[in-house]
Amino acid sequence: MPENPALTAQADEAALDQRALTDRVLHAVVLLILVLTVGVYVIAIPLAAGWIQRPFVGAFIERALVFNDIRSQGPDKFPAFTEGVQPFDRLTALNGVPVSTDAQLNAELQHYVPGQVIEITVERRSGGQSRVPLTVQSFSFRDLLSFFIIPYLIGLVYLGIGVWVFHLRGRELAGRAFAIFCFTVALTLVGVFDFYTTHFLVPVWTVAFPAIGASAVSLGFVFPQELGLLQKRPLLRLAICYLPLIGLAGYTLSTYWSADPWAYIAGSSAPRPLCGNRAGLSSSGRSPPPRSSCLIPFNC
Repeated sequence: MPENPALTAQADEAALDQRALTDRVLHAVVLLILVLTVGVYVIAIPLAAGWIQRPFVGAFIERALVFNDIRSQGPDKFPAFTEGVQPFDRLTALNGVPVSTDAQLNAELQHYVPGQVIEITVERRSGGQSRVPLTVQSFSFRDLLSFFIIPYLIGLVYLGIGVWVFHLRGRELAGRAFAIFCFTVALTLVGVFDFYTTHFLVPVWTVAFPAIGASAVSLGFVFPQELGLLQKRPLLRLAICYLPLIGLAGYTLSTYWSADPWAYIAGSSAPRPLCGNRAGLSSSGRSPPPRSSCLIPFNC
């Protein structure tokens, strides 16, 4: 049975209208991501500056007050690990004062100055408790450079490239996909230090990190030419790329408020800033890969 030309024309016109509406919505979404990224970069500096003013307990402590395994092995390991702390110990008390939240820990640390020896009580992941004497100290500039300054500056480069491409090609599919890729890389890089310290931006980091992969897949569908199957199905492309992102980020975020403090560690993929500098060890604590291996925080 021959096709009705009028019906075919109406269907094509409806598809074009849907695509035009989708394009307008996506342009607005990318603009919102840009605003979010700029806002995060603005507040990241005072967050970092405030954190480094407080005494450093000698290793990074996650949101659930669990010591992570960054720099837990090797000749350059953090001081807390040389003094008896084990990776994934959970801090429960500081000089006999119970602490169960970031705010309580920060308030208690204000009573001490670098150079003082304190006793912390930790709960082992394998069971039991242990008391460990620690010397509080200042966070070194070398570590600040590795964990904050260099990722921040590289993220600014990605942000600048994304803004430039969005300005020139923001009305095109490939331009928007590439801009989202750049913005999410920038968010991931700037969130590395906060992930380990203030934890204020952890939800943003948790969404931004898998969004790097989602936006890269989206870019592959539309550059250098849009995949024919998806030309009239823009929502299908979005579903393929971003529904897994929503599921992964949602699962990880759910672990942040779990009653099990170690679920947070297992559910999150701890960022390795600049795989190849002295800060970016693998999750097993092994030596980092060569410096040239990557410049974005994938787990190399």
